[in-house]
Amino acid sequence: MRAALAFGIAAGLALVACRASAAVSLAPELGVSARVSPAQALRTPWAAPLSVPLLKGGTRTLRNCTDFFGVSKQVSDAIDGRAEQVLLVQAVRCEALKAVVGAKPAARSFVAGWKLDAAGWRTAPPAFDFQFSPDGADQARKVTAKGGSAADLEKVAITPKDTFHYLVRGDGWTGDFTILVRGLDVTGDGLEDLIVSRNVAATEGTLRAMTYFVVTRTNPTGPLMVLRSFP
Repeated sequence: MRAALAFGIAAGLALVACRASAAVSLAPELGVSARVSPAQALRTPWAAPLSVPLLKGGTRTLRNCTDFFGVSKQVSDAIDGRAEQVLLVQAVRCEALKAVVGAKPAARSFVAGWKLDAAGWRTAPPAFDFQFSPDGADQARKVTAKGGSAADLEKVAITPKDTFHYLVRGDGWTGDFTILVRGLDVTGDGLEDLIVSRNVAATEGTLRAMTYFVVTRTNPTGPLMVLRSFP
């Protein structure tokens, strides 16, 4: 379902009316609909089960998000690369659903209407930029400390796919960004938080990264701040 999902229908919650709040919408890959609540989506079977090795030996077959949370801290580094990428994609989805289940409608918002276009990149947190060298990571930390944005690190080309999905091309990398959740207060401070995923790969070699960000802003201007990230 490409249209924004009304969370009051999907989860039986009413959005708090506020002059600055935004309608709640969830990206279609979360699997929430008028007939499937976020809690039910956590238990919905994945398209294909995934077997993962455990730290204490043996393997566990994961069939849904509930299975994932049961072993999320017990998965061994011995997992092969392809299975790891599949697991990360599912893990990001599960973490987003878990956040939605525990969230409340936002009372205020300074991120309503934010999107990842050229203007959005100028207010995106530096962590959104894919820095895969130690020097780049250090520069990102410095820009963050100074209150800068991703645009202070590099200029990128952004192609919107729809209201949720964006293709971003940077220097030596390409990434798919998804605004998974809008309109909810994930952290309990009353402000709207956005949940954004980034699935990025270096254009040369095999380096890939899948990351989940919870971001917000406490005033009408300036860069968004990362409140949580995974992994």
